[in-house]
Amino acid sequence: MEKCMHQPASAEQTKHVKRSPMKKPTLLVPRQNVREVLSPDDAARLLASGSWVRVATTKPPAHSAKRQRDFQRRRKAAGYRQLKTWLPDTVYQRLMAERQPGETQAALLERLLCEVLTQRAKS
Repeated sequence: MEKCMHQPASAEQTKHVKRSPMKKPTLLVPRQNVREVLSPDDAARLLASGSWVRVATTKPPAHSAKRQRDFQRRRKAAGYRQLKTWLPDTVYQRLMAERQPGETQAALLERLLCEVLTQRAKS
């Protein structure tokens, strides 16, 4: 039987990870120089002067954000718990190889867990 233990990546292996180039510059300002302007008129006046600039523009929420929040609330109310994990590629590929057509990842984990518990009960 194949051993299922995975060795963590060494520092040498993770040193050469490619990172995507920065697309937008990060605008920084010392904390003591930040001014919060609540009035749209004041903000427009200061921006028009030319010596003030907008540090960050806020993005509007995504069109699907409300639907996603509602889904998360319903799942939480139904007793679901969220599980996030990082898996080595080899482990992930082995998991996905066990997946049946149309089976979700949650259903896959539940099925595999049931199989393990059934085998454990038999022995």
